Amino acid sequence: MKEINDLHPDGRPYTKEEFKQKIKSDKEFNKKYGNQGINQLQNIIDTLKTNPDDRRMIVSAWAPHDIKDMALPPCHWSYQFYTNQHPNEEKRRLHIKMNIRSWDIFLGGPFNIASYALLLMMMAQEVDMIPGDLIISAGDVHIYENHLEYILKQLERNSKGGVPKMVLNPEKGFWNFIPEDFTLENYDPHSNWKNVPVAV
Repeated sequence: MKEINDLHPDGRPYTKEEFKQKIKSDKEFNKKYGNQGINQLQNIIDTLKTNPDDRRMIVSAWAPHDIKDMALPPCHWSYQFYTNQHPNEEKRRLHIKMNIRSWDIFLGGPFNIASYALLLMMMAQEVDMIPGDLIISAGDVHIYENHLEYILKQLERNSKGGVPKMVLNPEKGFWNFIPEDFTLENYDPHSNWKNVPVAV
């Protein structure tokens, strides 16, 4: 299990860049973690650019040797990229298939769908492909009893109209995006519930 000193001072895991700086500046941290880590996403970016028909473009968060030390094993534990060429299209289409072992469909579902769709768009822009399908394979899909009143309220709501559209800054590469590079157009949300409990 990771010790407190292995985490960022505010209690969260280090980001990629923070981790790299910590490796450089902290000898004990470097001794413990310096030889660990594989940039799975960069490997896939490189493969998409050089061999887009590859069938092994998989990102895995499942580390069997660490499961016993985790407070909660990864829920969405792997995802796979694949591409194909549609007739009459110059660019290939990029798709993601995400696998999730346990899915809180009311709170986790919308967040996971949006975040993986955004990941697909970012990757597609990086490798000059067309964003394709997001496919989700879920094992245990569930709702919690303390979410039922909100689910019933949600079912009474109707769409307000147009289809929202996410627009990315076309000048940015995958590793250089910042929040200001994303614009959500034509989105008119209903009011947000602030007190929905998170079930653990």
